[in-house]
Amino acid sequence: MDQVALIDHSAEDRRIFLLFIFGLLFILWEGYWVLEVYEQYVARGRLELPYVFLFFMVVVVPLALYSFLRRKLRRVAIIPVDQLR
Repeated sequence: MDQVALIDHSAEDRRIFLLFIFGLLFILWEGYWVLEVYEQYVARGRLELPYVFLFFMVVVVPLALYSFLRRKLRRVAIIPVDQLR
């Protein structure tokens, strides 16, 4: 054998694809909540949504999903030591 190290780019390609999908879903998620707030405001003339719940749904849930996916993708991208030879 010539001892050439093989580089696996499939994990990086998968990560880029999932980040694109996550970004698209995040934009849709944010848009949904902005429209929901706007509809409530138009219908009642004032906002009655609990702001803590809204903050949780708009900020915490997407960040938790991003963190989960990032951690999962990082584990997938690690190449075991015995495959480096």
